[in-house]
Amino acid sequence: MSSSPEASSVSSPSEGALEFGDLSGGSLVLRLSGDWIVREHLPSRDEVDQRLEATPGLQRLGFDTSHLGSWDTALLTFLVGVQTRCQEHSIEIDAAGLPEGVRELVRLAFAVPEKKDT
Repeated sequence: MSSSPEASSVSSPSEGALEFGDLSGGSLVLRLSGDWIVREHLPSRDEVDQRLEATPGLQRLGFDTSHLGSWDTALLTFLVGVQTRCQEHSIEIDAAGLPEGVRELVRLAFAVPEKKDT
């Protein structure tokens, strides 16, 4: 008895990846794909930092997550770091391309003031 490949295949996680779209009108698109979960090897935020530093005239960073798989706090941590870096360089974040739940969680991360030791 043979089984068809469709019946025996199990969906396996795909490694998280990032790519940059072309700079257009001062805007850059960061394409996030695959699974962005803690147990996976993920791209470093350093790649984004280097691109921000090397792109004069960058005014806005957007996102394309049309090929994003599973995500957890690994993605949120990455995005909070990216947003912090963009704020340091006065680069606007266009979060419309992020999943709604991710947008809301990142917004909340920046809505709560940092607690300082007293």
